[in-house]
Amino acid sequence: MSYDLLVFKKEAAPRKWRDFMTWYKKQVQSAANHRMDITNSAIELHELYKEMRSVFPDEDNAFNNNRYGKRYINNCSIGKDIIYVGFTWAVAEEAFQKMIELAEKYSVGFFDVSSEDGSVYFPEDGKLTVIDASERDYKKVRNKLRWKIWKMQ
Repeated sequence: MSYDLLVFKKEAAPRKWRDFMTWYKKQVQSAANHRMDITNSAIELHELYKEMRSVFPDEDNAFNNNRYGKRYINNCSIGKDIIYVGFTWAVAEEAFQKMIELAEKYSVGFFDVSSEDGSVYFPEDGKLTVIDASERDYKKVRNKLRWKIWKMQ
């Protein structure tokens, strides 16, 4: 299993947690068909992806260049409104910090798929803000969704 993160076009996603989770499920199923084709994505996601790959290259490039070590993208699925990225667990903290930074920079939403609490962030006034998720039971939802996504990879 990888450490998984999602960035998304803020206008495309619902801001209520349950609605977001339904939307998220549909998006990752659709993104599995696109794989690494960034040309179908929103411009802000396209720019974020280019910058992210300069720090975390895809797996093939990392193995061809030993300077990256374990700091690479393990898997990636790209859709029109999302980029779903899997990293090695060895770089989980660094990947989280970089993706938060890039999500704020490009004013896109952020979802820490691998987190225990299922926090979803939307950009507001240049900062990411967690949406209210008081109705969530993310542990049940997370296990189902991560298994389906993993099977698509």
